[in-house]
Amino acid sequence: MQIEEGINVDANWTGIILIGDGSEWHTRLRTNNVLSIGQVFIADPASTYRFDTITKVRFNLVTGDSFDVELQEVSNQPTWNLGTKVALDQAMQDLNTILST
Repeated sequence: MQIEEGINVDANWTGIILIGDGSEWHTRLRTNNVLSIGQVFIADPASTYRFDTITKVRFNLVTGDSFDVELQEVSNQPTWNLGTKVALDQAMQDLNTILST
C-alpha cells in the first residue's frame, strides 16, 4: 500500500490524499472531507495480529465515517512504516501538514 499527496502524482490533484498500490489509487480522499486524524498504537497486540505492534492512522471524515490505515503496510513512506511510536508520530505530523495546506 502507498499513501501520497495527490499533487505529487498529478498536478491537478491538489487537496487530495491518495491511497493505493502506487499504480492504482483506490482511495482519493479530499483533504477538506477529513474532519480529523487520530492514531492507534499498541505495543503488544494479540498474537493473531500480523505485526508485533499496531501503528494505525484513523481518518475521521465529515460524513461521520472513518477508516484505518496500518502504517506498516505503507511501502513508499519509509519513516512511517517502522512499527514504532516515533514512526507513527512522524506520520501524524506529515499528514497534519498535508491536511493544513
